[in-house]
Amino acid sequence: MLRFSVLDPLSSDRNEMGSVREEEVLTIFRTHPWEEMLAKMNNAPPTEQHYLPSIEFESVDRYAISVSRSEECREPGFNIYFMTYGTEDEMFAHLRNQVPEVVEAVLSNFAVSNYQDLRRQFVESNPSQHPIPSIAGQCEFCGRMIEAIRDDPCKVIVPDGEGLTKVLLAHTVCFKASVRVYF
Repeated sequence: MLRFSVLDPLSSDRNEMGSVREEEVLTIFRTHPWEEMLAKMNNAPPTEQHYLPSIEFESVDRYAISVSRSEECREPGFNIYFMTYGTEDEMFAHLRNQVPEVVEAVLSNFAVSNYQDLRRQFVESNPSQHPIPSIAGQCEFCGRMIEAIRDDPCKVIVPDGEGLTKVLLAHTVCFKASVRVYF
């Protein structure tokens, strides 16, 4: 079973949809109202927009996959994010502007727990992506120590302009609060 969530563009909360069977993942992706969600987002002022239209699946063994749709993607492009957390081999990686067939292949691998192939696909498709070491530390925003729980630490990957990246650690709530300041 996988935990399934929907991120509505105009809601600041993740909509937990409950558990779904692995064989339901592709149907959920194919039938999600992507265009309706984009229209909803585009008709709202920026201050009311919280997320891109997204669906997320999370396994019990701490792997997650998120698929989002954006107007910035070429038609019919999707962004795919693959995450692990609370494990020795933590990783956050993404594939941008993917066609539905690629999304379906990634979701199929995720549904059958084929994480090694997923890691390889994400890293080989974008060599600048790499596993993020599992480290604890202080929040970049509030300065307090971060306790490793479900959503913390939030790891923010920032490109440095020279092909390298810096990983900032933060409490998820601190990061969300700081991002809202700019919108």
